[in-house]
Amino acid sequence: MNARLLAWFVFASLVAGIPLLAAQPLCEPWQTEYTGDEATGPETIALWQFNAGAETQDASGHGHTLALEGAKPHPKGRFGACLECFPGWPVEDKRHRALVKSDPRLSPTGAFTLEMWIQPKPELGADYPEAFLLDKKYVAHQDYQLILGAAERDGTRVLRACLGFGGDSATWFSRPLRLEPGQWHHVAFTYDGTGTGSFFVDGKPWGSRR
Repeated sequence: MNARLLAWFVFASLVAGIPLLAAQPLCEPWQTEYTGDEATGPETIALWQFNAGAETQDASGHGHTLALEGAKPHPKGRFGACLECFPGWPVEDKRHRALVKSDPRLSPTGAFTLEMWIQPKPELGADYPEAFLLDKKYVAHQDYQLILGAAERDGTRVLRACLGFGGDSATWFSRPLRLEPGQWHHVAFTYDGTGTGSFFVDGKPWGSRR
């Protein structure tokens, strides 16, 4: 069974929504807010939507409650609310994140998809470095990261996904994408469980490698 982890964030210098979805994002109703079986079904690992009154709650019902450090809920997200973060190092060496307690259920062993809505702030300019969108890996050979790379000379950026497999890690890179301040984009990385990683941007294929 494919697994998915769902969330909505504003962080680093981004406003973002982040879901980890099944490995077929083009077939998922990603254009709308997840509700019903899409939010609480057996394939959903966790879902954070940051809506009023339940800002840190896991809407999937699996109890993965967040703690906010430096980041804060913002009422104007892609659908309802989202999580807002602010420029970190080198602008200000402070944490801006939503933190969840480690749980084996947050580490899928088969196919899964990391997915989110993101909206850059103006602070995400050409001089701002890479932004860690989702990180359960750090430097270990376990779990996953989704990172937005630093701007290239033409202003585009590349997503990269890093997965740990116990004894080593592997990295996948998207095609370049252009993110304009104030515009929402849906980004996803899906891993098929057998070595192929693929990126999607606004529902379109954006790079794949085995």
